[in-house]
Amino acid sequence: MLRNINNYGFLLNFIASNLGTKVPVKQEILECSNLQIKANLILEKLDNELQLLQLKDQIESKVRLDIDKQQRDYYLNQQLKTIQEELGQSPQEQELIVLLARSKKKKWAKEVQETFDREIAKLRRTNPQAAEYAVQLNYVELLLDLPWQEYTKDNFNLQRVKKVLDRDHFGLEKVKERILEHLAVLKLKEI
Repeated sequence: MLRNINNYGFLLNFIASNLGTKVPVKQEILECSNLQIKANLILEKLDNELQLLQLKDQIESKVRLDIDKQQRDYYLNQQLKTIQEELGQSPQEQELIVLLARSKKKKWAKEVQETFDREIAKLRRTNPQAAEYAVQLNYVELLLDLPWQEYTKDNFNLQRVKKVLDRDHFGLEKVKERILEHLAVLKLKEI
């Protein structure tokens, strides 16, 4: 269609009317009588549109690449999971085996053992992709990390305690004094 237009003024007006700009900008271009100025204005607007389109294309290609990467990662993870299940090497199952082995070494009360068993059973039923899985796993690991039925002999060397508190905790004089008073009372009671 552009090749059939022989009049330069008409050609510039046709291009200006088809620009993707707002009507007042088009009106300003169409009102311009000097062909050189009109052509420069149109060229400037076309250049702006080209830059916007190039930027939009770059953004879309980045988004496309990110989506493709996510889909590829998901697909590969699913394949890996399937292969591990076929080989009987589920990473979650391996993790549970390690947790159970650690639990055998614990000397905990019957109630705690029941809670641990119940939480492990819940963990087995939970999908590893779910958010609750990580929370449940942290809880089970906390149960294992706590020192159940493990005691240490108390050391009521108040001079040493004062030295450690002063070294590790600047300020907090009232709090440190209260801790020392509490330890002194325990020492007197011989608990």
